[in-house]
Amino acid sequence: MRSSASSADKVFYLKFFWIETAICLGDSVDLSQRRSEFHAHLSDNFPKVYNYVRRLVRRPETAEDLTQEAFLKAWQAFDRFDPQKSFLPWILQIARHTALDYFRKHRELILP
Repeated sequence: MRSSASSADKVFYLKFFWIETAICLGDSVDLSQRRSEFHAHLSDNFPKVYNYVRRLVRRPETAEDLTQEAFLKAWQAFDRFDPQKSFLPWILQIARHTALDYFRKHRELILP
């Protein structure tokens, strides 16, 4: 059986790498190492984050967009991530706040 995030996974990876190239972080020596670390977290956690967000919103397309936005925010704040802690709770908190911002903007209800 295929994961419910497989089609979203493909869309996200295409969008993510396009967005990643648009992020200006300067000529940092450790940029490629940071990208590799983040990509490992992305690969490991994307389906979990997508499924979490999918339970919060009604539409899979919205879940894809919010998951993408959450990972973009995580990438932008990755220098503040403590590698001694688990990545999943950190990204889930970002995803939750991203979904809450969406609900505030669109005035939709969170489903239980």
